[in-house]
Amino acid sequence: MKNLKRLRRDAGLTQHTLAKATGIHRWRIAHSELGMAELTAAEIASIRKVLVEVSRKKSARVLAELSA
Repeated sequence: MKNLKRLRRDAGLTQHTLAKATGIHRWRIAHSELGMAELTAAEIASIRKVLVEVSRKKSARVLAELSA
């Protein structure tokens, strides 16, 4: 997954929190970010799901503040 580190950081997640949310070992995430390992399709799907959910929550908070 290209740009995993940037996407993870933009979402405000640490490797540990992403690992906990996805069930993927932190070292797999770290090795992927360093280009030392390829994530499986299932791992990528799990990471995408978490990143999308985090983005939705952030967007909802922003919209709620703008509406107030």
